[in-house]
Amino acid sequence: MSEINPRQARYADIYAELIDQMQSVRVILEQMEGHEYAAISTYMNNMEAIARFYEEAEGNLSEPGFLNYLKQNDLNLFIEILAVGRAISLMKNLLVNIRQLFLGTDNGPGHQGAIQE
Repeated sequence: MSEINPRQARYADIYAELIDQMQSVRVILEQMEGHEYAAISTYMNNMEAIARFYEEAEGNLSEPGFLNYLKQNDLNLFIEILAVGRAISLMKNLLVNIRQLFLGTDNGPGHQGAIQE
């Protein structure tokens, strides 16, 4: 009978937690795709929950041993987590650009505002 070493046991625990958290994220994402939000605050709270999930998951993925464990045991979950991270990055960038548009603070490269004399 083979024994599971402490590192493998810890990876299994992290993996189980990620599976549970990802299920919650899937539910939130389905709600967000449905266009049925009564308030922007609900939408933003859900975005924050997804961002917190990704920050925690990213921390786990930064450990090479766990990264290899996840790739070997559930490549689909690994890819799904990466996709969530990409979506979060895109949404954050969109929100920054919208804020700059409405506040008139866009002074970065490619700025199309008035020419300063």
